[in-house]
Amino acid sequence: QNGFHHIESFGIIDRDRRPTEEMPKLNSKNIWVLDVAEAENLLLLENIVKVLSTHMGKNPDDVFNEVKANLLAFFAGQLEPQIILHYKEILRREFFALSNFAAKNIADTLVEVDGLFAGINKQQLYDDIKTEFETVINTADYNAVLRIFNLKNALIPQSKVCELIGIKNKEEYLKLVLTILKRKDATSDLIKGEIDNRVIKTAHNIGIA
Repeated sequence: QNGFHHIESFGIIDRDRRPTEEMPKLNSKNIWVLDVAEAENLLLLENIVKVLSTHMGKNPDDVFNEVKANLLAFFAGQLEPQIILHYKEILRREFFALSNFAAKNIADTLVEVDGLFAGINKQQLYDDIKTEFETVINTADYNAVLRIFNLKNALIPQSKVCELIGIKNKEEYLKLVLTILKRKDATSDLIKGEIDNRVIKTAHNIGIA
């Protein structure tokens, strides 16, 4: 209600399993999208992990390499459930599109919907996701893992980042990030910049689908 309070507001949502082509529409409605599967994944961005490691007196490269290896191994172990999760979402979108039929009576509608359903190559949809995810593993694409890996509350513990930098748990990890952000110095600016770079505000800064 901009006309009422004269404030331009924006929403912000997780990427989840949203396809690239959906981003321009969301951005046009003042909705920003995190270019990670879940907000928690932002805390595992490479430079954020390295900043926190340095703050805790650890070798940032050694810590990040361990975190990366742990997450890639965990993603590989969760490959089939993650493929199915994304597959369900793509099928949901395909099935929703079936409601845009042109027929005006039930007999013709059933024929049209059945034809549209039969036209969905369900095996190919699965195969495409599997190929994409296997490529992520084979190329050790860490950023892609953060973008596509949906498993709430699991990635930070499974990455072992807390143990590696010497803190108790995920909650303490988050507190450490907030503590550094409050300092308003070059380090906090780096963290803010890293997070801001992973917020899709306009269609042209979108990464891999």
